[in-house]
Amino acid sequence: MKGRRPIKKFIVGMFIAVIILIGCFGIARTSDIKLNNGFSVEEKTIPVLMYHNISNNVTSENVTPEKYLDDMMTLKKAGYTAIFFSDLVGYLKGQNSLPAKPVIITFDDGYYSNYEYAYPIAQKTNMKFTISVIGWSIGRNTFINSNKSIIPHFGWDEMKEMYDSGFVDIQCHTFDLHSPEGLSNGYATPVGQGVMPEKNETFENYQSRIQKDLTMFNDLIDKHLGYRTTFLFYPYGAYNQDTESIVSKFDFTGTVTIEEGVRTFSDLADLHEIPRINVSNDLKGQDLINKIEQ
Repeated sequence: MKGRRPIKKFIVGMFIAVIILIGCFGIARTSDIKLNNGFSVEEKTIPVLMYHNISNNVTSENVTPEKYLDDMMTLKKAGYTAIFFSDLVGYLKGQNSLPAKPVIITFDDGYYSNYEYAYPIAQKTNMKFTISVIGWSIGRNTFINSNKSIIPHFGWDEMKEMYDSGFVDIQCHTFDLHSPEGLSNGYATPVGQGVMPEKNETFENYQSRIQKDLTMFNDLIDKHLGYRTTFLFYPYGAYNQDTESIVSKFDFTGTVTIEEGVRTFSDLADLHEIPRINVSNDLKGQDLINKIEQ
């Protein structure tokens, strides 16, 4: 029996050594990984690009069709793959993987040019994108309460065609809260700037007003497309922490701002107040890649 003690000591020693090695390697791996809802999720840095209108009349918010096509080809050449926010949510929940270099492409407001130009380019390049639409302006080229012209917006038929194609996702830019402080664009009711509270508005009234608008928007989307949006794009990028608290109560998974930057995502909490990179017509080629990778 005495002759077996060295063997037992050797086995015990090896067992302890293995446990220590496993622990060390585990620490090394999790230094780059955060736990999220029971899943191990590797951090992902994902640029979110912001566009508005596509037009040959170049402004601070307009890019030409040729420029947008060049952007998509440049991104593809640099190894980027376009994803939707739903792909990112699934990844953070441990439900799906993501490509090596994901990018999220967004358009604000719902202009007809998104259908006329960006949609065919998405079909050609396989670079899908997300549009945040304003509810009251869908299919309109004038204000509701006047004949004053606005940039034409695509209608429900175009929206459904794009959504059904799988190349375009539709999200929320509010029903009628995309307005300067004062009167709303659509229905001439008093509002704060975007979703900001009005002067002297109580929290309860503010919450009720935001809930009414977002519910009206999602009821329309549900009626025409058969689902409810889960990401709110803040008009003008204006919001406060009361807004964040209110929005999170109404089944919105995330919020999107116009703050300049690129976020690293590791948890569902990172889906709020997402920054973006505004893409102007003069931000071209390698300059665009440099900006999203700096």
